[in-house]
Amino acid sequence: MIKALIFDFDGTLIHLPQSYLLNVVNKSLESLNAEKPSVKDFKRFWYEHERDNFIQEKFRVEAQEFWKAFNIFDKERSKASIPYPDTLEIKALKSKGYKIGFFTGTNPATTEHYLEILGFKQGEETTVNNWKECLPPKPHPAGLELCMSRIKTKPEETAYIGNGDEDILTARNAKVLDIIVDRKEYRLKEKPSLKIESLQELEKAIRK
Repeated sequence: MIKALIFDFDGTLIHLPQSYLLNVVNKSLESLNAEKPSVKDFKRFWYEHERDNFIQEKFRVEAQEFWKAFNIFDKERSKASIPYPDTLEIKALKSKGYKIGFFTGTNPATTEHYLEILGFKQGEETTVNNWKECLPPKPHPAGLELCMSRIKTKPEETAYIGNGDEDILTARNAKVLDIIVDRKEYRLKEKPSLKIESLQELEKAIRK
C-alpha cells in the first residue's frame, strides 16, 4: 500500500517553456565555442538520463564546464516557471494522510522558488536536492533513498512521481513505484509502471 508520495519538480509540477531552456543551452554552448544542438538533440539531452555523457558525446564539451555556463545563463528561470494547475492536488493528498516529499536535481535557489510558487513554506515538506547534498545525479537512487529516510517511509510504501526516463530509472533503482505524469512534451523510451495525465488521477492510480 502506497503511503508516501515523492515528487520531481521540472516538467512534473513546474512548467518551464522549452524555448527558455533551449535558449539557455544555446547560450551556454556558444560561450564554450560549441555548436548549438538540434531541437531533437536538445530534447534528448533534457528528458533522457545520463546527461553528462550526452554533453560530452553530443555537445563535445566537458560536462562540468557546460553546467557552469548553464548556471550563469539560467537566471530568469523564476520568471519563466509556472506551476501546473493540478499541483493543488498535492495538499489535498497530504490532508488525506499521505506523506509528501520532493526530490530534484535542480539547484537549491530554484528549488526554494519552486516550493514557494507551489504554496509550501521553507521547511514545510522534506526536500532533497542532489546539488545541495552533493549526491550523484539521477538515475542514481541516493537522493530518493535519502528523501525516504527523512520522511520515514519504506520503498514498498513509496511512489516517485516524475516526467522523464531518468525519473522512471531512479525510482526503479530505489525499488519504489515509478509513476509518470504525461505532460505531452516528450515521448519516453522507458515504459513506466503507471502513467497518468493529471495529478488528479494519482490517488485512484495508486489504489488499484
